[in-house]
Amino acid sequence: MPRVTIRIMSNLPDLGSVESPRVIVDHELTDQVPSLISIFREFLKASKFQVVLLNACPKRLLIFCFLRYLFPNRKWLLVSLDQNLLIPQSPIDQAIAWIKRFLLRKVDLFILYLRDISGYERYYGISARRTVYVPFKVNVWDMIGDPKNLSSDGDYVLVAGRSLRDLKTFIEAMRTLKFPAVLLHQGNKIMAEHDTVINLDQLPINVTAAYHDGNRKSWIEFIRKARVVVIPTLPTITAAGVSVYLDAMALKKCVILSDNPASRGILTEQAIIVPPQDPQRLAEAIREAWVDMELREQIATMGWEYAQTLQGEKRLLKDILECCASSLDREAGKFEIETGHRGE
Repeated sequence: MPRVTIRIMSNLPDLGSVESPRVIVDHELTDQVPSLISIFREFLKASKFQVVLLNACPKRLLIFCFLRYLFPNRKWLLVSLDQNLLIPQSPIDQAIAWIKRFLLRKVDLFILYLRDISGYERYYGISARRTVYVPFKVNVWDMIGDPKNLSSDGDYVLVAGRSLRDLKTFIEAMRTLKFPAVLLHQGNKIMAEHDTVINLDQLPINVTAAYHDGNRKSWIEFIRKARVVVIPTLPTITAAGVSVYLDAMALKKCVILSDNPASRGILTEQAIIVPPQDPQRLAEAIREAWVDMELREQIATMGWEYAQTLQGEKRLLKDILECCASSLDREAGKFEIETGHRGE
């Protein structure tokens, strides 16, 4: 079958280097620090492309949607990658969600790192017809080294990550345990920007707070030295915690994760899943994983095997590209290019 060329404009710097047996990419990179003027110029330029792909840039995406209402009959596809949406809490949130619901109708395809889109459909009108699931990548894939050096053993319980973390529940759970723990954080400001409240006053004596500057080497070392990696999240409709649990699994660590769309319909025996905001159940899971070496090794091995199937950025970009090609084919009434991860 001859390869087809797809003209794509996106904010993914490495998309143009993707090698696919079915698709040739003609890629143009958008402005990495966009202004209103540059976004408008990109919108006008979009007619030269078949696909406009916007990754994790909600403001730019909403502006494109608004402009699509002002300038209809555009032939290109608007594809959103990794759109993180939250449960509207207040009346103001609900009004904003309604506006987003209206604007997001102009998105042709949502590529998501979650299968359970019930919250997205309920609050934002995003149905399964416009979504495709693609597994996320292991961020530290190229830095892991020899798998023979990986171990499910370690010195402490590690809680890490910044998006929608329920640190209060973790701290309450650790008060009932005697195991040493490290609370890895990036400071109040950055954590708050990701909807995480952090209060380091009166931590239990067995919990040590450690500031992390985002360096990937030190990040890997914190995980390597952990016996259990805990990802407690607040109730959410998005895939909170997915990047942390994949890094931990790739480093062969036993993961304990709050139930949310990051795991729902995706993970089975690769992690211990606990209800959100339940310190007693979380403490029980931590105790079990800490003392039961056989269980910890089993969970860690299953997680490691799962992480091996996902690999790093090259696999992810290839899947994203083929999702775009599939969407174009459906629009043209042609066959669908199969990624192997289609989520209905």
